[in-house]
Amino acid sequence: TSLIPTIDIVMPVPDLDYGLVLREKSGTREIEVYQFSLRDILNDKNHKDNIELNARDKVLLFSGTADRQSIITPIIEQLISERPDSEKAKIVSVNGAVRFPGRYPLVENMTPDYLLRASGGLLESAYTSVAEITRRDFSNPENATIEHVNVDLSNLSSNTTMLEADDNLTIKTIPNYQQKLTIQLSGEVKFPGRYEFYRGETLSKVIQRAGGFTELAHVEAAFFSRDELRKREAKQLRELSQKLQSDIAAAQLEDINSEQTADLSTMQLLQDALDDTQATGRLVIDLPALVAGDITDIQLQDMDSLFVPTYRQEITVIGEIQNPTSHLFKTILDHRDYLDLSGGTTEKADEDRIYVIKANGSVYLPEKSGWFKDQVSMEPGDTIVVPLDTDRLDQLTLWSTVSQIVYQMALGAAAINSL
Repeated sequence: TSLIPTIDIVMPVPDLDYGLVLREKSGTREIEVYQFSLRDILNDKNHKDNIELNARDKVLLFSGTADRQSIITPIIEQLISERPDSEKAKIVSVNGAVRFPGRYPLVENMTPDYLLRASGGLLESAYTSVAEITRRDFSNPENATIEHVNVDLSNLSSNTTMLEADDNLTIKTIPNYQQKLTIQLSGEVKFPGRYEFYRGETLSKVIQRAGGFTELAHVEAAFFSRDELRKREAKQLRELSQKLQSDIAAAQLEDINSEQTADLSTMQLLQDALDDTQATGRLVIDLPALVAGDITDIQLQDMDSLFVPTYRQEITVIGEIQNPTSHLFKTILDHRDYLDLSGGTTEKADEDRIYVIKANGSVYLPEKSGWFKDQVSMEPGDTIVVPLDTDRLDQLTLWSTVSQIVYQMALGAAAINSL
């Protein structure tokens, strides 16, 4: 307290419950570590933590919000290097539901209370009835043993359990505890917004809580996205882009003629489109059937989102088409009619691989077979995609996949951008 007489001289948001004094042992450069509570010694100068300082002592104070392991690690490494061969290093560790899990110096008469102060204290998810100390005994070279000691956390200040070198304190999490899990409902739901849900709750239940859909909702075109899928898609897009860059580089190294040069220009345009494509994390769902209970419901995950657009009357045609545009839906028209209304396909079109992206995100090939074609008809909100004939592009085998990804991701991004 002579060095730190008042809280006013320390940085903002200090950890008042954990500080260290590093002291060099007499005659060596080895260190001894002492722990103190700034709160306790400022409240009571006679407190046992208010130790008398020696020359060359180093006093460490920590932030109450930042992880302290970067400062603690050099101390831990020094304690390990100074460990006598016959002894364990004076280190203990804590893991589980604490703010700053990790390894900490073992000080004299250290109790679980002091170790928890070092780790920043318990999280709100901590199970405060019982914790567990794991203690390993290597004294018998023929038979190492492990001991587990229960610690009552309900009254830490009176707990006299003494920690030993290499002890590990585990703070358990309350059974079935969970952080706040949320889903974003937007668009044509009666009460849009961010809803909390419990683990295991399903999409249909949250929709019920939100009042269901408005009269203008195009439920068949609902867009459901998941953060986990978005991250996975982003990784796959990066990997695919790297493969395609390698393909382009290999093709450019060859002796190519003018026609192939034009193909390479097309390839580069597709590469650029892929690089600009954003992962959406869309999960294709049949929302009407799901809400009706006709199919298995979706168990929600944190950061899920559902967007229900306003009813869409159009059929969109994109890709290698003379006039990419949208047309009002008519029940008497099939996909060929909409292609004709858009001026037909270009010379670069792959007419055998034309596909339709349904309003809910699913895909079907109308030219796949006669019976399948009859089973699936055009519906409002569908998109007809005319892909590039990638067989024209010599030596590159991934471009068909690229074009499909670019088209489908673009449609997903369009849905998201309309929020």
